Amino acid sequence: MLEFNHFCFLAEPSFEGGLRFTISLCGFGLVLSMRFKISSPPRGSTSGLTSFTGFLESLMTKSGTPFKLSPNVYYLRTGMTEQKLQIIGAITIMWNQLELQMKKLTWTCGELDEKPGALITMDLFNVSLIVLARNLLQSSTYHHRTKDEGTVVFGIFDHMRNRRNALIHGTPEWGPHGWLPGKLARFTAKEAKGSVTIKSIDVTEQYLQSLISDLVLATECLADCQRKLDNEIRFRSDPSIRTRFSFESFVFGYRAPEIDIVFLETALAKLNPQPPSPSKSQKKPKPSRASPRS
Repeated sequence: MLEFNHFCFLAEPSFEGGLRFTISLCGFGLVLSMRFKISSPPRGSTSGLTSFTGFLESLMTKSGTPFKLSPNVYYLRTGMTEQKLQIIGAITIMWNQLELQMKKLTWTCGELDEKPGALITMDLFNVSLIVLARNLLQSSTYHHRTKDEGTVVFGIFDHMRNRRNALIHGTPEWGPHGWLPGKLARFTAKEAKGSVTIKSIDVTEQYLQSLISDLVLATECLADCQRKLDNEIRFRSDPSIRTRFSFESFVFGYRAPEIDIVFLETALAKLNPQPPSPSKSQKKPKPSRASPRS
């Protein structure tokens, strides 16, 4: 059960093989938890190597290229267990939904109708989408509070983009004796140092739980921002609303407690903690330059 005071919904996907999880978010205290329960497979079914290999063999047979798969194809050379692969699949779908939600939010920032908005944003890469959303929002006539909160929401989406990319674009990590189960590697040369940096990801259940929980939080933050923008448009265009409600109560007070700038900034800080800056005593002294030889 995910609960934001008066707002709540169930989040209990059930995967084949007996993997179930629930997500709970307590109030606005950013207390997120998830419970995984691995139960035995249904009676009459097989799990793990046999079922997965059989499934792939059946696909090959239907495509007209039947052959016998070797036992290690169970991992598909990913180093992930079947349960982890299923969770990663759920994360992929959740991200796709969040991405579409971000595009719709961008249309609203520019007060674009759905059709022209979709034509503009549909094939944009997410980095360009975030820049466009920020520019549209800051150049708009929306309330300054909406602009401030929206800017932080875009930061939350950008953080989740990096988290998702690290997982989805990771490749199996190899050690001196073969691939390392449960580990992925991310390769980058963005530091422009003339070499490739390899970043290792330890894909534990806790890592995947945290990613799903944070995706739920990001989804709720984007939905709140969308609701406030929609409310502001309705308030400006409907005289009957202006006679019955104040601007603050109609646009921002639709839920209690509110998702305000303090909540959003706290959420972003918790999602993306910054390393502590070293104290003066910890800073390494700069090496002195040797005097030029005479």
